Amino acid sequence: KLRFREHAPDVLSCEDTGLSEETRHALEGMGHAFKPAMRTQSGPTVMRAGDAQPFTATVTGTTTTGVTWSVSGVPGGNATVGTISATGVYKAPDSLPSPSNVTVQAASIVQASAVGTSNVSLLNPIPVLTNVNPKNIGVGLVTLTATGSKFANGATILFGNTALTTTFVSSTQLTATFSASGQAGAVLVTVRNPDPGAAASSATRRSSRSTRTRRTRR
Repeated sequence: KLRFREHAPDVLSCEDTGLSEETRHALEGMGHAFKPAMRTQSGPTVMRAGDAQPFTATVTGTTTTGVTWSVSGVPGGNATVGTISATGVYKAPDSLPSPSNVTVQAASIVQASAVGTSNVSLLNPIPVLTNVNPKNIGVGLVTLTATGSKFANGATILFGNTALTTTFVSSTQLTATFSASGQAGAVLVTVRNPDPGAAASSATRRSSRSTRTRRTRR
């Protein structure tokens, strides 16, 4: 007898409840698929670019439980959609593909048509801001250069609460030219990555020369 068990939405496994090895091989020869069921350790999968997540494939209905892994139809994955190891550890790409959803798939080594899949929604990474130049900002036209890591295409430099028109140079550098109008004191500068998964970096402080930083007029 065969019993099909639903573990979670879109996750189904075939369980042997009494077949002999001879009968099982006969069924496989007749085209009956023993489908591997796959699940992630953390349930439904949403990941940020550059992160890693282990997947588990469970094969029942056959004594040979090995699987091969692919990402969006690419065996082992690639730099665009992310890579997956022989042990099922998926590493998301450093920048989002288009579309930003990928499919991780396990296929039985006994029967390649027996597959289990898991959909992965990818988000932009959380940016890391390490430095902003110049350190002191006067009145007039100013070009800010932000350096760090995990900057996504479309990232924005925020000068205080003002979102600046920003040029994406690379995942480690952004620039923005604006007219400083004399905002006094210490100004918080952050970088925000866009959707999907919009997130901001921690802030760094830069000083306006229009007044002395953190000093009260007498």
